[in-house]
Amino acid sequence: MDFFFIVLDIYGCLNKFYKNIMSIENLEGRSQIVETPQKRVNVDVLKQRLYEQQRKDRIKTTVTVSVICASIGAIAVIVS
Repeated sequence: MDFFFIVLDIYGCLNKFYKNIMSIENLEGRSQIVETPQKRVNVDVLKQRLYEQQRKDRIKTTVTVSVICASIGAIAVIVS
């Protein structure tokens, strides 16, 4: 009897999923093409932002690894 209810539940979920995907609102929203105005981008500014973000990520990674190593070392000293 439980198998029957599981099958009905799965069928209901799939039916809702299908109706959601195939709804007219979703189809209409996907068919609209929005044109954006062309803007010039300074590549050097983007490169600088990317460099700064990579530098911040590298510092975060270094600090995280250092804290983990220090914690493992402290635990090793306490345990021994």
